[in-house]
Amino acid sequence: YRQWRKVSLLRLMFKVAKKFGFACGGILIGIFMLSKSIGVVPFIDYNQFFLDIVFFAVFVGFASREFKRGFNGGYLHFWQGMTVGFFVYAIAIVIFLIFLIAYFLIDVNALQDYQQAARGYYMSIKETFVDEFGQEAFEEALQAIEEASARQLLMSSILKKLFAAILVTPVMSIILRRKPD
Repeated sequence: YRQWRKVSLLRLMFKVAKKFGFACGGILIGIFMLSKSIGVVPFIDYNQFFLDIVFFAVFVGFASREFKRGFNGGYLHFWQGMTVGFFVYAIAIVIFLIFLIAYFLIDVNALQDYQQAARGYYMSIKETFVDEFGQEAFEEALQAIEEASARQLLMSSILKKLFAAILVTPVMSIILRRKPD
């Protein structure tokens, strides 16, 4: 009986997390597209990371709260919050990954746009960068930009999203755990 209860509980957690994961994935895509439309390159904009943290916290929090209130009698164990959160961010990141793959396949200039924007960014902070890290490090950074591939950008973007999600999921699980509403 206990094993069956865990399996059905996991299915229920996934069911709750699915709609929030899809919504979060859609928001991540929307933010990416909005950034592109206003002239910001999402691959080098640090604000994207902070927005990711906020949106993962919101969607993981809402999904955990819905599971807690609607299906678990007002209680949420830490592991349940972590599991719901994992399902939410896994779904959202997979959706964003599929979008990014399509983006690189459709926009043949995406890599060149990134390289141009990254070079411009590094040139704008050259003096500070060289003072802090040296001319050799600056040259290496420019060389890394020139050698960047779409696969590297894709992996970097997904890893940043994963890191943001992993940061907030335990926090939301702790905030919402065990307290009945």
